[in-house]
Amino acid sequence: MSRTARFGTLLRGRLRICTAQLHTAPTASSAQRTKELLPRILPPPSDTCPPEQSIDIWNRVLDAPSAPAVTVSVLSSDQWSNSHQLVTAFLREPFASDASNIDRVAARWNNKRTQSLVIKPSPDAAPSTFPCSSSYLRQFSAPIQIEEFLTSNIRHASTLEGYLRADIPLILINPLTASIADIFHLRSIFQNPNTLYVITHASSSPTDSLSLRERYGAAFEGLNILFADPHLAIYALDILKADPNSPTAVQAYQDAFVQSGISTISSAIRRIIETTKKTAPSEIVEELQEEKRLAQLRMLKAILKGHQAELDAQAVTVSRLQARTAEERVRTYADIFDKETSAHIQHQAGKEIKDALVRLSWWRMVGHVDEITSVVSAIVARSMGRLEKQLVYNSGRLSHVQQEYARKTLKVLPPPGSLLHSAVLENELAQLMQSPHYALGPSTFLEPLMARESQINQYPTTRLHIAGQRSVIGCGISSVAGVAMGWVGWMDWLGSATSLGLEAQTMFGVGGLVSVLGLRWAVGHWEKAKKRWWADYSRVYEGLERDLKRTTEQVLAKNVLLVPSQGCANMTERIEKRNREIEELADEVTALEGINSPGSS
Repeated sequence: MSRTARFGTLLRGRLRICTAQLHTAPTASSAQRTKELLPRILPPPSDTCPPEQSIDIWNRVLDAPSAPAVTVSVLSSDQWSNSHQLVTAFLREPFASDASNIDRVAARWNNKRTQSLVIKPSPDAAPSTFPCSSSYLRQFSAPIQIEEFLTSNIRHASTLEGYLRADIPLILINPLTASIADIFHLRSIFQNPNTLYVITHASSSPTDSLSLRERYGAAFEGLNILFADPHLAIYALDILKADPNSPTAVQAYQDAFVQSGISTISSAIRRIIETTKKTAPSEIVEELQEEKRLAQLRMLKAILKGHQAELDAQAVTVSRLQARTAEERVRTYADIFDKETSAHIQHQAGKEIKDALVRLSWWRMVGHVDEITSVVSAIVARSMGRLEKQLVYNSGRLSHVQQEYARKTLKVLPPPGSLLHSAVLENELAQLMQSPHYALGPSTFLEPLMARESQINQYPTTRLHIAGQRSVIGCGISSVAGVAMGWVGWMDWLGSATSLGLEAQTMFGVGGLVSVLGLRWAVGHWEKAKKRWWADYSRVYEGLERDLKRTTEQVLAKNVLLVPSQGCANMTERIEKRNREIEELADEVTALEGINSPGSS
């Protein structure tokens, strides 16, 4: 080879390396940026986390090297979808003379301890691969490899991981065991436009597929739906294997195999490959892998959309709890301070005290002048007894409301594994409920009542006591003065004392008048003192009502409805914050879609 030829060969090799690096660099950068987004998109790992939201699965998928061939993954919605029979029908050579190859395909899972098996045409020593020389793998314009799974459940972690790795996923659904809800669930998760949904059924007549389309029309709308009967395909291959030289067997094989629908799956795979409009196999593989990466990003956006729906549902739940809490606050306050009940209690208390004060006339007071404070205090205590019972009843009722709404709040809290789950919030609410100031007792509402009762006894009642003593003393002084004046008049009349310039009768009259005026003053002074006491009592009672209203508001805010108020406020804040994060993440994923879309580079 000449020097010029060697130089040209070297130059072309360098160009190929540079071109490969140009194609690989954006892909690697995009995968890295996608991995950086995963902790912000996906919830923390937990036992309740769905497989499609497992950050470990996504990291393994994004770290996996690109396959050199188009990966066709055969997945099952359940164990009755016959995925293994479908792969066997793909790989078996109908006119092969070597029976050992048929047995080898049938025993491909023997001694395999892996969750998946990659069937490829080239030799590979990896334990998770199965080299196969079947012509099926070479019939397309680009090399393909088939990935098969041990677990027949699309929601299993390994199976879902296989879907994310697949360029062309085949999802097998048995219509007898898979519900429409299952299909809608698959649609909400899987975003690869090259996904083929294969309905496996026993095709007894050509109208079976039409009836299935009518039955599952809404669920299948917009999907790539195919119908196949893997058992019938295996049966057709067994007919040919039994007598490959018989024209009747060949015809029966052809009729059964066509009716099985396996060829329609191959045609759909071929159509997807040819849709790329590429001629070079490597370019076809690269474009399908770009579509797969776009599908992965769309799946992340679908997860974000699901998170948004979860946040909206949680916001509605929190809003309802807040509304019920506000209604309970208004209703409880109105029930405690019901106008009819409050007026009745106040009227009864006032009537009892007034009647007691009327009975406590000056004449009765004189005999208990040193016991006025204790007597009046007993009257006040009896009048407050009905109100005290009502307040104790309200304390018990509010304690029940407190427990009920604390239970409702804990029920509303997001469970572990949820986007909004917060162990910190749960701990804060638990500490609140265990706080000694949180629990309600009979004395919760009695403190303002006792304070006002003490105020009545300490000031108005003390003044009433002093007024009663003064009236008695004043009456006594006036009586003594009247008696003294009468005694002086009597002595003057006897001539045994110096005359005061007044006649004896006049002195007797003046003495009696002084005594009567003193008595009248004493009685009037006592009645005025009682009126002043009643005015003071009325003012204190009005202050008691204000104190009870203020205490009720504080108890509702700081005790009864504290847990739902703080829980709802914290969750609302977290929902708003997460909504902003989801909007930002959706924009970043959209930007990555632009980078990965074909022709963007």
